[in-house]
Amino acid sequence: MKAWIGFTFALLLCSCTTIQNRDQSSAETAIHTANRHFEAAHLHGDAAAIAAQYTEDAQLLWEDRPIIQGRAAIEAEWRKDIGGPGRKATIRALEIEEHGNWAYETSMFLVTAPDGKVIYDGKYICVWKREKGSWMIHRDIGNQNRRSR
Repeated sequence: MKAWIGFTFALLLCSCTTIQNRDQSSAETAIHTANRHFEAAHLHGDAAAIAAQYTEDAQLLWEDRPIIQGRAAIEAEWRKDIGGPGRKATIRALEIEEHGNWAYETSMFLVTAPDGKVIYDGKYICVWKREKGSWMIHRDIGNQNRRSR
């Protein structure tokens, strides 16, 4: 009987670990997918598609700017930042970690002109929140390494 209880407990523990690992990879997969969608939207100058990745009460905390809050304000800021179709943004995720309904991402980015000239590069941390089963950006904190010339 004790062996059966021990076996049941071990099986339950393995099941919980498997579920936890599956959840972690789901955040990582979702964020990688969202980054590819961001890159495509950026290339097409689609600020609305980028803003749709944020929670309604999200905040942008970017250098040299006040806090930008709310999806509509975030869309307007991205519209200014993108400047129109053709600018390519490339994201390289360095770390993604999930904790329940929250995850964080540390990444680097590179923005180039249609001719391939580097406009700027930088790094950011996004705090992601799972809402209604979807991972959304809740806080976007970033800055540039190089200014455009």
